[in-house]
Amino acid sequence: SHDKNRQRIWIGTNGSGLVCWNRGVEGKDSLQYFSKKEGLSSEIIYSLAFDQRGQLWAGTGNGINRIQYGNNAIRVRAYGKTDGVLGIETNQNAILAEPNGNIWFGTTKGLCRYNPESEIQKPVAFKALLTSVELFSDTFPASKLTDSLTAWYPIPVGLRLGHRQNHLTFEFTCVPIADPGTVKFRYQLMGLDEQVSATTANRYVVYPDLPPGKYEFKVWAGDDDSGFVTEPATMAFEIIPPFYQVAWFQFLVVGILIGIGALIQYVRARWKAQRELEIERLRKEEQDKVRRRVAEDFHDELGNKLTRISVLTEVLQAKLNGTAPEIGKIIGQMRENSAALYSGTKDILWSLHPDSDNLYEILKRLSDFGTELFEDTETEFSAQGLDEETLNRYRLPMDYSRNLMMIFKEALHNALKHAHPRQVDMSIELTGEQMVIVLKDNGEGFDQTASPRKGQGLGNMQIRARRINAQLTVRSAVHQGTSVELRFDIPESPVGGHAFLHARN
Repeated sequence: SHDKNRQRIWIGTNGSGLVCWNRGVEGKDSLQYFSKKEGLSSEIIYSLAFDQRGQLWAGTGNGINRIQYGNNAIRVRAYGKTDGVLGIETNQNAILAEPNGNIWFGTTKGLCRYNPESEIQKPVAFKALLTSVELFSDTFPASKLTDSLTAWYPIPVGLRLGHRQNHLTFEFTCVPIADPGTVKFRYQLMGLDEQVSATTANRYVVYPDLPPGKYEFKVWAGDDDSGFVTEPATMAFEIIPPFYQVAWFQFLVVGILIGIGALIQYVRARWKAQRELEIERLRKEEQDKVRRRVAEDFHDELGNKLTRISVLTEVLQAKLNGTAPEIGKIIGQMRENSAALYSGTKDILWSLHPDSDNLYEILKRLSDFGTELFEDTETEFSAQGLDEETLNRYRLPMDYSRNLMMIFKEALHNALKHAHPRQVDMSIELTGEQMVIVLKDNGEGFDQTASPRKGQGLGNMQIRARRINAQLTVRSAVHQGTSVELRFDIPESPVGGHAFLHARN
């Protein structure tokens, strides 16, 4: 059939529906195919004709169809027995459109005429109704999967399915009951379908392999006259995801992975710290061995030689027996210097020995030195704060013992030689990790604003204090005595914690 106004040729086929040949549209020819999916009553087309209104009529193998074309789609109105058609199947090319608008059709049961003037337009609003829902094409089980499922209302309410129960079939109909060829349906599964389906006469739809999620199935019913104006029939349901897709499980897995990563980092850091501690311990042990050997070697060699020099000067002085006073004076100076050198050498050898790193041993030796220094003088010496249990826990770096001894030996010698005090007190205080040592006398004192006197060694004391990161403060005034305060923090080890901080064996 030829649509002259629109340059289209319509072709009916025997089993392939209706074909529209668009001639010269947009500069080229094109073909469009329409089948039952687009609303045809049958895909067997026996006859085609246009009426006076430009509507295409088709005699099919299952009734008569009125076809309206627009926007590259068709709208079909089906006529069957309920509309007065004698036979459902029409005959080949048995169609005639009269100028007055009547259309004649030849059917397998006789001739019928369509009179457009006598057709009463009574649009009926059809409402869709769900009739059943099947799981894997089988009757839905009355189980814990739904809140409500009864014989008189077989549609599940509050349906919750496992992730493997994901093959559903929805069957539906309409009210009022109408000719199946007349009523059409549209549907959409919210949560999956992006848009409403095309119009179809099918009364069921299958959704296989649905992914987990929340869904709502909607279906509308209508025909060519009334359209799809009523509210859809709906059914909401949920497919529960597997546990490994649930948010709490994923958060748990992420948390476990983070925890494992943190644990690995912690173990690695702890292993590294322990390894560094072990290396430091081995290095310290080796250093102590070297220091011990050096101290022993120096003691055996240098100490013995100095002792021999001192003894030889005494023998030489005894043999002179005062016969050569000048030589005797020189020998006496040699003897004093050798004795002083021997005493200083003992301090050096002591500082080389690993035991000299112990804080208590350092302060005890300093206290003993003060007691010995003032033993045959009119000056009384005392030391407070020598807490053996507390101080024994601390070991200092190797250079600390030597510098501490030299600072306070210099201060004690200065008090003896220049201050002439009646009382010298040494106090020791450990606050947190800060050590404070104060040496105070009630001697003559000196004017700190005047030029420093030679021989007191205050500059050397400051240099030694800086070597151990200590703060040295000297306070003095004429006839008001002198106070020497040394304040320093106990150093920390390179690998954390207090260095050299351990219980003494």
